Amino acid sequence: MKKKLLLGIAVLFFLFCLATTVLLFALSSWNSSKSRQWLKNPDLTGEMVDIGDIKLFCRITGSGRPIVIFEGDAGSSSAEWRHIQDALPNNYTKLIYDRAGYGWSDAGTFPRTSERIASELERLLETKGLSGGPFVLVGQGLGAFYLQVFASKHKSKIKAMIFSEPYSASYYIFRKEIDPVVYKNLLDRAPGMKMAGFMSSLGIVRYFNAVPYEGLSADLRDLVVENYSQKKAFETMLSEYRNAPLRENSAPAPILPKVPITVIHHSIEDYRRELMAFYLSYNDLERIEILWMDMLRTITDQSPYSRIIFAKNSTGNINIEEPDIIIDAVARAVK
Repeated sequence: MKKKLLLGIAVLFFLFCLATTVLLFALSSWNSSKSRQWLKNPDLTGEMVDIGDIKLFCRITGSGRPIVIFEGDAGSSSAEWRHIQDALPNNYTKLIYDRAGYGWSDAGTFPRTSERIASELERLLETKGLSGGPFVLVGQGLGAFYLQVFASKHKSKIKAMIFSEPYSASYYIFRKEIDPVVYKNLLDRAPGMKMAGFMSSLGIVRYFNAVPYEGLSADLRDLVVENYSQKKAFETMLSEYRNAPLRENSAPAPILPKVPITVIHHSIEDYRRELMAFYLSYNDLERIEILWMDMLRTITDQSPYSRIIFAKNSTGNINIEEPDIIIDAVARAVK
């Protein structure tokens, strides 16, 4: 009797595993099919631009000068900036685009280094006849670092820079100064990217219509879901992150032009409350914020026309949670 019971349990377990495998395979195949279909139909309000070795999707609105360029964080597609692009007036040019590997753009050449990404932006601007500037650069996270590299090569064409939660070449100090356990569990984004990439490849992101933040309109949310449902997005994200300024001497510090620089930082109070949920000590919380501010000052100290402003209600994703801060900063920079 006992042998029959054990055999029955083993058979049920086998059938459960088989059914789960079949379900996950079907979900993954469905996700891949939907992604291929979506990639074949880029938004008609933008265009695919051939820059030589790859095609990039970009959306340009307005006309005239200056040219405002938006560059998102690792993983971000241009959809996350559309509401800001559309909220700004059309008496100057505004460009959002999908960096190689994201959105409708082709997957780029690996590894995804800052120099390669800045070069692809240069070729996009040249192809569209916009390489003359002047430029107002708006970047978030790693995108802000890529724009710092771009600005260091085109100093005379830069009018102003606006960076939201930017990385700088001194980010490696976090790895050096923070307790390794705290860094690995709270600040290191690679494990989360790997897990999210695995979930995405199974079609779970698409099935649950899941995105890493709230506050997007339904149409933009759909575009963000599509971006995060693609395998290439997470492969690109990890490559960017691994080749970012996370280690000492991993990237040269860009020398920035002496133009107005606005750095937008998260709400310190909200960020601390968020980290306190992980039972960090007061000293750890203080140390993290001190290092954040030190890193931001490596950017702002390069220009006498710099300022750091604070979001009131955001711990990140300020372009989604408090877009008016960025809109106001762009309007000020243009004027």
